Order: sequence, then structure tokens, then C-alpha cells
Amino acid sequence: MSAEARTFKVIQVSMPQPLLETVTHYAKARKESRAAFIRRALERYLAELREQEMNEAYIQGYRRIPEEIQVAEVNAILAAEVVPQEEW
Repeated sequence: MSAEARTFKVIQVSMPQPLLETVTHYAKARKESRAAFIRRALERYLAELREQEMNEAYIQGYRRIPEEIQVAEVNAILAAEVVPQEEW
């Protein structure tokens, strides 16, 4: 991690009392500060948003340039062979 990424800016965040109590509870249970807990939660949420954006871009790409039927058929055959072997 770069030095810039380790520089922290202190901010104030308003939140309902019940949410703060829940955050405090889970932060204590994990032996971390509320700030660290909130940072980690935000990082996970932002990663989820980025994944959603990539999925939407993928879908839009296929809407703009649809897959050819032959390619789709081959992909379906390959998926039918590979997916059952996956450890879900």
C-alpha cells in the first residue's frame, strides 16, 4: 500500500443511535476500533458497487454486440460439462 493510501482524513458521520450501537457491538466483538470496522465495511460495499458496475457494463456490451448463436451454443455445451465439476 502506498504512503498516500495510508494517509487518513478524519471525518464526522451522523448515524442513527441503533446503527451506532450495532457498529460498536461488532467492532468490540472483533477487537477493532469503530473507525476500522466502518472503513472495512465501506471497502466491502465499494467493492460490491464496482462489481455491480462491471456486471452492468458486461450486460450492456452484450446488448450492443450480441453473441453469435453458434458461439452461444458452444458456450452452453462447455458450461454443461464444466459447471457440474465445480465445487460450489
